[in-house]
Amino acid sequence: MALHGWRVRVPLSVVPAGGGRAVVRAVSSGGSPGSPPLVPPAKPKPGVVPTAAASAPSDEMVAALAHFVRSRQRLLVVTGAGVSTESGIPDYRGLNGAYSKGHVPMKHQEFLASVDARRRYWARSYAGYARFSAAEPNAAHRAIAALGCDVVTQNVDALHTKSRVPGAHEGVQESGPALVELHGSAHRVLCLRCESRLPRDAFQRRFASYNAGFARHLERSGTQEEGEGANVAPGMSSESSARPDGDVELGVFDYGSVVIPPCTFCGQDEGMLKPDVTFFGDNVPRATKDKVDGLMERADGVLAVGTSLQVYSAFRIVKGMVDEGKPLAIVNVGATRADDLATLTCNALAGTLMPALVKELAKHNI
Repeated sequence: MALHGWRVRVPLSVVPAGGGRAVVRAVSSGGSPGSPPLVPPAKPKPGVVPTAAASAPSDEMVAALAHFVRSRQRLLVVTGAGVSTESGIPDYRGLNGAYSKGHVPMKHQEFLASVDARRRYWARSYAGYARFSAAEPNAAHRAIAALGCDVVTQNVDALHTKSRVPGAHEGVQESGPALVELHGSAHRVLCLRCESRLPRDAFQRRFASYNAGFARHLERSGTQEEGEGANVAPGMSSESSARPDGDVELGVFDYGSVVIPPCTFCGQDEGMLKPDVTFFGDNVPRATKDKVDGLMERADGVLAVGTSLQVYSAFRIVKGMVDEGKPLAIVNVGATRADDLATLTCNALAGTLMPALVKELAKHNI
């Protein structure tokens, strides 16, 4: 995952810009033979700090990001899949993401239109949930929690909640940090008829009782076991079968025999239960957008971490804040949709740079 073609030739300098913003400037020195750069080194963008993704961030990079954070009275942090990849949850758009392997996520309209699609989805999701739910927060989650900022996450894995960022599902508070799950949580199940919600663990048990033969097959194959190699369909590796939203590839399988349990509240038995997440092609609920708008309004800057910001629901947050004169900093491996809007862009792993940021801030009692 190293980004070839960049080397800092001269010391980086933090240049205060309007509103206390920090701009980091660096120059390129060309790439290694046979390794084309991901971003052309001849035309670095102002404010971009290129670095090898797997290496420790430079002192200058950490100082620049710390300067940005210290200059904000109330910072909003927007996170994406790049924060959770170091917890073993794949992403879609990374260098080794699901898209690069030909995986296509479930679309909202496809899920609604076809009971066969719902059966296929739930069989794969049931098989993958044990490993997905066993994921633990990594250094990036813990560092973001330590910042004590409002957080909007695109991830559906609840790892920010596990890392004890307060405020989940509580909306915007007058004081104290809040957490908004922009795209919902895979740890809840929603009935599309009565809009009741069921804890995912309870749904897993009900699914197993309605599909006892399928559940036994997965247990025999090791698919429901936790740990390395868990949630892998027979003949497939965990790397090739695991998906970002917690489902797995099951290969050739007769999904027609899958039974989706009825809703425990309204008894609806047409398989109209879905994870409480926003699928591709669906809209973020109005209530969630209102919570996000409240956080945007009270923040005076935004830090995007581990996200390419390709999804509009996330991009519109940073774009809207920049349009209001609130500066943006980005921590991500590779280019993002908002690079041209950012005051500072750090090309680095979240799990490496964010803990370094917290240590730097601690030196100044921030």
